Amino acid sequence: MQALVGDIVPAEQLIPFLCECADDACLGRVAMKRADYGDIHGDRDRYTILRDHQMADGEHVVEQRPLFDVVSKAAVV
Repeated sequence: MQALVGDIVPAEQLIPFLCECADDACLGRVAMKRADYGDIHGDRDRYTILRDHQMADGEHVVEQRPLFDVVSKAAVV
């Protein structure tokens, strides 16, 4: 999938991804560049949500970016 996107989408273009918050009914869109997606999701315990969206117990915001938050399931060290 990432190889296909790399051939079609310019590196600097924002791509809308579904918010990965704990609300199963959320249809919010998190816009990011493909490099950001790969960097964040390279760690299987990290994902992105829209600011102030619902998190499950044990999840923590590890980074706030201008358009979204990066959340981790792992314990904060």
